[in-house]
Amino acid sequence: MKNFLSIIFVFIFSLTAHADLYDIDGISIEAELSSAKEARSIAIADGQADAFWRLMQKMVSPEDLARVPFLEQENIAQFVQNVSLTNEKTTPTRYIATLGVRFYPDKIQTFLTENQIPFLQRSLPTTLIIPVFQKGNDTLLLTDNNPVYTYFKENTSSDLPPYIVLPVGDLEEITLTQTAWENQDYPSFLALAEKYDTQRILFFIIRQNGPHITVITRVFSKETLQPNELLFEQTDPMGNITASMPVITQKVWALQESTWRKENTNDLQAPLIYWIRVPITHLTDWNHIQKLLDKAEFLNHFDVRAFRKNEVFLLIQYKGSSDMLNEQLKKIDLHLELSTIDGLWDLTFTTQETP
Repeated sequence: MKNFLSIIFVFIFSLTAHADLYDIDGISIEAELSSAKEARSIAIADGQADAFWRLMQKMVSPEDLARVPFLEQENIAQFVQNVSLTNEKTTPTRYIATLGVRFYPDKIQTFLTENQIPFLQRSLPTTLIIPVFQKGNDTLLLTDNNPVYTYFKENTSSDLPPYIVLPVGDLEEITLTQTAWENQDYPSFLALAEKYDTQRILFFIIRQNGPHITVITRVFSKETLQPNELLFEQTDPMGNITASMPVITQKVWALQESTWRKENTNDLQAPLIYWIRVPITHLTDWNHIQKLLDKAEFLNHFDVRAFRKNEVFLLIQYKGSSDMLNEQLKKIDLHLELSTIDGLWDLTFTTQETP
Protein backbone atom coordinates (compact mmCIF):
# COMPACT_ATOMS: atom_id res chain seq x y z
CA MET A 1 0.00 0.00 0.00
CA LYS A 2 2.82 2.40 0.87
CA ASN A 3 4.44 1.96 -2.55
CA PHE A 4 1.15 2.47 -4.33
CA LEU A 5 0.43 5.70 -2.45
CA SER A 6 3.95 6.91 -3.23
CA ILE A 7 3.36 6.30 -6.91
CA ILE A 8 0.08 8.21 -6.78
CA PHE A 9 1.82 11.10 -5.02
CA VAL A 10 4.55 11.25 -7.67
CA PHE A 11 1.91 11.16 -10.40
CA ILE A 12 -0.05 14.03 -8.86
CA PHE A 13 3.14 16.02 -8.21
CA SER A 14 4.20 15.60 -11.83
CA LEU A 15 0.93 17.20 -12.92
CA THR A 16 1.23 20.15 -10.58
CA ALA A 17 4.97 20.66 -11.07
CA HIS A 18 4.42 21.65 -14.69
CA ALA A 19 1.10 23.39 -14.23
CA ASP A 20 2.22 26.37 -16.33
CA LEU A 21 1.82 24.30 -19.50
CA TYR A 22 -1.95 24.35 -18.98
CA ASP A 23 -2.19 28.04 -18.10
CA ILE A 24 -2.93 30.56 -20.86
CA ASP A 25 -2.76 34.19 -19.78
CA GLY A 26 -3.03 37.66 -21.25
CA ILE A 27 -5.96 37.16 -23.61
CA SER A 28 -7.69 40.45 -24.48
CA ILE A 29 -11.46 39.95 -24.64
CA GLU A 30 -14.16 42.37 -25.74
CA ALA A 31 -17.82 42.18 -26.70
CA GLU A 32 -20.78 44.51 -27.17
CA LEU A 33 -24.40 43.38 -26.87
CA SER A 34 -27.68 44.64 -25.47
CA SER A 35 -26.28 44.54 -21.92
CA ALA A 36 -22.87 44.40 -20.24
CA LYS A 37 -23.85 41.10 -18.57
CA GLU A 38 -24.54 39.42 -21.93
CA ALA A 39 -21.41 40.97 -23.43
CA ARG A 40 -19.33 39.60 -20.53
CA SER A 41 -20.64 36.06 -21.05
CA ILE A 42 -19.92 36.13 -24.79
CA ALA A 43 -16.48 37.70 -24.32
CA ILE A 44 -15.43 35.02 -21.81
CA ALA A 45 -16.67 32.20 -24.06
CA ASP A 46 -14.75 33.65 -27.03
CA GLY A 47 -11.67 34.06 -24.85
CA GLN A 48 -11.83 30.44 -23.65
CA ALA A 49 -11.97 29.25 -27.26
CA ASP A 50 -8.96 31.42 -28.09
CA ALA A 51 -7.11 30.05 -25.06
CA PHE A 52 -7.87 26.45 -26.06
CA TRP A 53 -6.26 26.87 -29.47
CA ARG A 54 -3.30 28.69 -27.97
CA LEU A 55 -2.87 25.69 -25.67
CA MET A 56 -3.01 23.35 -28.65
CA GLN A 57 -0.27 25.41 -30.33
CA LYS A 58 1.86 25.02 -27.20
CA MET A 59 1.30 21.28 -26.80
CA VAL A 60 0.99 19.98 -30.37
CA SER A 61 3.59 20.18 -33.14
CA PRO A 62 2.74 22.28 -36.22
CA GLU A 63 2.60 19.05 -38.26
CA ASP A 64 -0.14 17.60 -36.02
CA LEU A 65 -2.05 20.77 -35.23
CA ALA A 66 -4.38 20.41 -38.21
CA ARG A 67 -5.52 17.02 -36.85
CA VAL A 68 -6.91 18.52 -33.63
CA PRO A 69 -10.71 18.21 -33.92
CA PHE A 70 -12.64 21.46 -34.14
CA LEU A 71 -14.70 22.07 -31.01
CA GLU A 72 -17.67 24.38 -30.48
CA GLN A 73 -17.40 26.90 -27.64
CA GLU A 74 -19.79 24.98 -25.41
CA ASN A 75 -17.62 21.86 -25.77
CA ILE A 76 -14.43 23.75 -24.91
CA ALA A 77 -15.94 24.77 -21.55
CA GLN A 78 -15.64 21.19 -20.25
CA PHE A 79 -11.83 21.47 -20.36
CA VAL A 80 -11.70 24.75 -18.39
CA GLN A 81 -10.75 24.38 -14.72
CA ASN A 82 -11.00 28.07 -13.85
CA VAL A 83 -10.63 31.57 -15.29
CA SER A 84 -9.23 34.85 -14.00
CA LEU A 85 -10.23 38.35 -15.11
CA THR A 86 -8.24 41.56 -14.80
CA ASN A 87 -8.48 45.08 -16.22
CA GLU A 88 -12.26 44.82 -16.42
CA LYS A 89 -14.10 47.75 -18.00
CA THR A 90 -17.80 48.02 -18.71
CA THR A 91 -20.37 50.33 -20.23
CA PRO A 92 -24.12 49.60 -20.29
CA THR A 93 -23.61 47.51 -23.45
CA ARG A 94 -19.88 46.70 -23.61
CA TYR A 95 -17.41 44.53 -21.71
CA ILE A 96 -13.57 44.59 -21.93
CA ALA A 97 -11.07 42.58 -19.85
CA THR A 98 -7.90 40.50 -19.84
CA LEU A 99 -8.57 36.77 -19.44
CA GLY A 100 -6.46 33.98 -17.97
CA VAL A 101 -7.55 30.34 -18.37
CA ARG A 102 -6.43 27.25 -16.47
CA PHE A 103 -7.24 23.95 -18.24
CA TYR A 104 -7.68 20.51 -16.65
CA PRO A 105 -4.41 18.64 -17.45
CA ASP A 106 -6.01 15.17 -17.31
CA LYS A 107 -8.94 16.10 -19.57
CA ILE A 108 -6.68 17.75 -22.16
CA GLN A 109 -4.32 14.76 -22.16
CA THR A 110 -7.23 12.32 -22.54
CA PHE A 111 -8.70 14.39 -25.39
CA LEU A 112 -5.41 14.38 -27.34
CA THR A 113 -4.65 10.73 -26.58
CA GLU A 114 -8.07 9.55 -27.71
CA ASN A 115 -7.56 11.43 -30.97
CA GLN A 116 -4.11 9.87 -31.34
CA ILE A 117 -2.34 13.25 -31.39
CA PRO A 118 1.15 13.36 -29.82
CA PHE A 119 1.50 16.20 -27.32
CA LEU A 120 4.13 17.96 -25.26
CA GLN A 121 3.98 16.67 -21.70
CA ARG A 122 5.66 19.62 -19.99
CA SER A 123 6.72 23.12 -20.94
CA LEU A 124 10.27 24.36 -21.24
CA PRO A 125 11.64 25.01 -17.75
CA THR A 126 12.90 28.42 -16.71
CA THR A 127 16.48 28.70 -17.96
CA LEU A 128 19.28 31.07 -16.91
CA ILE A 129 21.29 32.15 -19.95
CA ILE A 130 25.05 32.83 -19.69
CA PRO A 131 26.34 34.61 -22.83
CA VAL A 132 29.94 33.67 -23.72
CA PHE A 133 32.02 35.40 -26.43
CA GLN A 134 35.35 33.97 -27.61
CA LYS A 135 37.72 35.66 -30.04
CA GLY A 136 41.34 34.64 -30.33
CA ASN A 137 42.61 33.93 -26.82
CA ASP A 138 39.95 36.05 -25.12
CA THR A 139 36.85 34.66 -23.42
CA LEU A 140 34.32 37.21 -22.19
CA LEU A 141 31.45 36.37 -19.85
CA LEU A 142 29.29 38.79 -17.83
CA THR A 143 30.92 42.04 -18.92
CA ASP A 144 29.88 44.97 -21.08
CA ASN A 145 32.85 44.14 -23.35
CA ASN A 146 30.97 40.96 -24.33
CA PRO A 147 28.89 41.91 -27.41
CA VAL A 148 26.58 38.92 -26.89
CA TYR A 149 25.77 39.92 -23.30
CA THR A 150 25.35 43.56 -24.33
CA TYR A 151 22.98 42.57 -27.13
CA PHE A 152 20.76 40.57 -24.77
CA LYS A 153 20.67 43.38 -22.19
CA GLU A 154 19.61 45.87 -24.84
CA ASN A 155 17.05 43.58 -26.50
CA THR A 156 15.62 41.62 -23.57
CA SER A 157 11.96 42.25 -24.31
CA SER A 158 12.06 41.42 -28.01
CA ASP A 159 14.65 38.64 -28.29
CA LEU A 160 14.37 36.52 -25.15
CA PRO A 161 11.62 33.87 -24.92
CA PRO A 162 9.54 33.91 -21.71
CA TYR A 163 11.41 30.90 -20.28
CA ILE A 164 14.83 32.63 -20.54
CA VAL A 165 16.27 34.68 -17.65
CA LEU A 166 19.28 36.98 -18.15
CA PRO A 167 21.62 37.56 -15.16
CA VAL A 168 22.13 41.10 -13.96
CA GLY A 169 25.91 40.60 -13.84
CA ASP A 170 26.70 41.60 -10.26
CA LEU A 171 30.01 40.73 -8.61
CA GLU A 172 28.70 37.48 -7.12
CA GLU A 173 27.43 36.25 -10.50
CA ILE A 174 30.64 37.21 -12.27
CA THR A 175 32.63 35.09 -9.80
CA LEU A 176 30.23 32.13 -9.90
CA THR A 177 30.01 32.19 -13.70
CA GLN A 178 33.78 32.32 -14.10
CA THR A 179 34.24 29.36 -11.75
CA ALA A 180 31.44 27.36 -13.38
CA TRP A 181 32.83 28.01 -16.86
CA GLU A 182 36.49 27.31 -16.11
CA ASN A 183 36.16 24.42 -13.65
CA GLN A 184 32.77 22.86 -14.48
CA ASP A 185 32.08 23.42 -10.79
CA TYR A 186 28.78 21.92 -9.59
CA PRO A 187 28.29 24.16 -6.51
CA SER A 188 28.70 27.22 -8.76
CA PHE A 189 26.11 25.89 -11.22
CA LEU A 190 23.74 25.16 -8.35
CA ALA A 191 24.23 28.59 -6.75
CA LEU A 192 23.49 30.34 -10.05
CA ALA A 193 20.38 28.23 -10.63
CA GLU A 194 19.10 28.74 -7.07
CA LYS A 195 19.65 32.51 -7.17
CA TYR A 196 17.24 32.81 -10.10
CA ASP A 197 15.06 29.81 -9.17
CA THR A 198 15.74 28.13 -12.51
CA GLN A 199 16.00 24.46 -13.44
CA ARG A 200 18.62 24.86 -16.18
CA ILE A 201 21.62 26.97 -17.19
CA LEU A 202 22.21 27.64 -20.89
CA PHE A 203 25.71 28.70 -21.93
CA PHE A 204 25.19 30.67 -25.17
CA ILE A 205 28.66 30.50 -26.73
CA ILE A 206 29.78 32.42 -29.81
CA ARG A 207 33.26 31.92 -31.24
CA GLN A 208 34.42 34.40 -33.86
CA ASN A 209 37.26 33.94 -36.35
CA GLY A 210 37.04 36.81 -38.84
CA PRO A 211 33.78 36.45 -40.76
CA HIS A 212 33.27 32.90 -39.47
CA ILE A 213 30.94 32.53 -36.48
CA THR A 214 30.47 29.30 -34.56
CA VAL A 215 27.47 29.08 -32.21
CA ILE A 216 27.35 26.50 -29.42
CA THR A 217 24.61 26.10 -26.84
CA ARG A 218 25.48 24.01 -23.80
CA VAL A 219 22.69 23.21 -21.34
CA PHE A 220 23.22 22.02 -17.77
CA SER A 221 20.38 20.95 -15.50
CA LYS A 222 20.25 20.82 -11.70
CA GLU A 223 20.17 17.02 -11.83
CA THR A 224 23.31 16.51 -13.91
CA LEU A 225 26.43 18.26 -15.14
CA GLN A 226 26.33 16.31 -18.40
CA PRO A 227 25.65 19.05 -20.98
CA ASN A 228 23.18 18.81 -23.81
CA GLU A 229 25.05 20.56 -26.63
CA LEU A 230 23.89 22.00 -29.97
CA LEU A 231 26.14 23.61 -32.59
CA PHE A 232 25.85 25.44 -35.91
CA GLU A 233 27.95 27.83 -37.97
CA GLN A 234 27.30 30.86 -40.10
CA THR A 235 29.25 33.58 -41.90
CA ASP A 236 28.95 37.36 -41.69
CA PRO A 237 31.13 39.14 -44.33
CA MET A 238 31.71 42.06 -41.94
CA GLY A 239 32.22 39.86 -38.87
CA ASN A 240 29.59 41.95 -37.10
CA ILE A 241 28.32 39.96 -34.12
CA THR A 242 25.61 42.43 -33.14
CA ALA A 243 24.16 42.49 -36.67
CA SER A 244 24.19 38.68 -36.76
CA MET A 245 22.49 38.21 -33.38
CA PRO A 246 18.82 38.35 -34.58
CA VAL A 247 19.43 35.44 -36.97
CA ILE A 248 21.56 33.56 -34.43
CA THR A 249 19.03 33.88 -31.60
CA GLN A 250 16.17 32.82 -33.86
CA LYS A 251 18.07 29.63 -34.73
CA VAL A 252 19.03 28.96 -31.11
CA TRP A 253 15.51 29.34 -29.73
CA ALA A 254 14.11 27.17 -32.54
CA LEU A 255 16.71 24.46 -31.85
CA GLN A 256 16.10 24.60 -28.10
CA GLU A 257 12.34 24.28 -28.46
CA SER A 258 12.58 21.61 -31.17
CA THR A 259 14.94 19.50 -29.06
CA TRP A 260 12.76 19.91 -25.95
CA ARG A 261 9.63 18.99 -27.91
CA LYS A 262 11.24 15.80 -29.26
CA GLU A 263 12.42 14.75 -25.81
CA ASN A 264 9.18 15.55 -23.98
CA THR A 265 6.42 14.60 -26.42
CA ASN A 266 4.53 11.43 -25.57
CA ASP A 267 5.12 8.43 -27.80
CA LEU A 268 1.75 7.13 -29.00
CA GLN A 269 3.50 4.10 -30.43
CA ALA A 270 4.43 2.99 -26.90
CA PRO A 271 1.88 1.42 -24.55
CA LEU A 272 0.02 3.93 -22.40
CA ILE A 273 -0.21 3.41 -18.65
CA TYR A 274 -3.61 3.37 -16.94
CA TRP A 275 -3.94 3.43 -13.15
CA ILE A 276 -7.05 1.41 -12.37
CA ARG A 277 -9.19 0.75 -9.29
CA VAL A 278 -11.36 -2.37 -9.18
CA PRO A 279 -14.23 -2.09 -6.66
CA ILE A 280 -15.08 -5.55 -5.29
CA THR A 281 -17.66 -6.91 -2.84
CA HIS A 282 -16.11 -10.34 -2.41
CA LEU A 283 -12.75 -11.86 -3.31
CA THR A 284 -14.55 -13.99 -5.89
CA ASP A 285 -15.29 -10.78 -7.83
CA TRP A 286 -11.57 -10.09 -8.17
CA ASN A 287 -10.77 -13.72 -9.00
CA HIS A 288 -13.21 -13.56 -11.91
CA ILE A 289 -11.85 -10.23 -13.21
CA GLN A 290 -8.28 -11.49 -12.90
CA LYS A 291 -9.10 -14.54 -15.03
CA LEU A 292 -10.65 -12.28 -17.69
CA LEU A 293 -7.58 -10.03 -17.74
CA ASP A 294 -5.21 -13.02 -17.88
CA LYS A 295 -6.87 -14.06 -21.14
CA ALA A 296 -6.98 -10.52 -22.59
CA GLU A 297 -4.40 -10.71 -25.36
CA PHE A 298 -5.02 -7.08 -26.34
CA LEU A 299 -3.32 -5.89 -23.12
CA ASN A 300 0.41 -5.32 -23.26
CA HIS A 301 0.73 -5.90 -19.52
CA PHE A 302 -1.18 -5.68 -16.25
CA ASP A 303 0.17 -5.71 -12.74
CA VAL A 304 -1.54 -5.79 -9.33
CA ARG A 305 -0.16 -2.94 -7.20
CA ALA A 306 -2.24 -2.98 -4.00
CA PHE A 307 -5.20 -4.49 -2.17
CA ARG A 308 -7.45 -2.46 0.06
CA LYS A 309 -10.80 -3.21 1.67
CA ASN A 310 -13.27 -3.66 -1.19
CA GLU A 311 -10.72 -2.38 -3.75
CA VAL A 312 -7.86 -3.68 -5.88
CA PHE A 313 -5.41 -1.33 -7.61
CA LEU A 314 -3.90 -2.22 -10.99
CA LEU A 315 -1.52 -0.84 -13.53
CA ILE A 316 -2.52 -1.69 -17.10
CA GLN A 317 -0.42 -1.02 -20.20
CA TYR A 318 -2.32 -0.74 -23.46
CA LYS A 319 -1.22 0.54 -26.87
CA GLY A 320 -4.15 2.80 -27.68
CA SER A 321 -6.64 5.33 -26.38
CA SER A 322 -8.99 4.78 -23.44
CA ASP A 323 -11.94 4.52 -25.85
CA MET A 324 -10.16 1.75 -27.75
CA LEU A 325 -9.29 0.00 -24.49
CA ASN A 326 -12.89 0.25 -23.31
CA GLU A 327 -14.18 -1.29 -26.54
CA GLN A 328 -11.89 -4.26 -26.03
CA LEU A 329 -12.85 -4.62 -22.36
CA LYS A 330 -16.56 -4.58 -23.22
CA LYS A 331 -15.98 -7.72 -25.26
CA ILE A 332 -15.03 -9.53 -22.06
CA ASP A 333 -17.87 -7.98 -20.00
CA LEU A 334 -15.80 -5.26 -18.33
CA HIS A 335 -16.25 -1.49 -18.33
CA LEU A 336 -13.73 1.32 -17.77
CA GLU A 337 -14.74 4.76 -16.51
CA LEU A 338 -12.60 7.73 -15.42
CA SER A 339 -13.29 8.93 -11.87
CA THR A 340 -13.96 12.67 -11.65
CA ILE A 341 -12.83 12.63 -8.02
CA ASP A 342 -9.26 11.34 -8.05
CA GLY A 343 -8.38 10.76 -11.72
CA LEU A 344 -8.15 6.97 -11.45
CA TRP A 345 -9.96 4.64 -13.84
CA ASP A 346 -12.65 2.39 -12.32
CA LEU A 347 -12.94 -1.10 -13.79
CA THR A 348 -16.26 -2.86 -13.22
CA PHE A 349 -18.40 -5.61 -14.69
CA THR A 350 -20.60 -4.50 -17.59
CA THR A 351 -23.66 -5.70 -15.61
CA GLN A 352 -24.23 -4.99 -11.93
CA GLU A 353 -24.19 -8.64 -10.95
CA THR A 354 -21.02 -10.69 -10.90
CA PRO A 355 -21.16 -13.37 -13.63
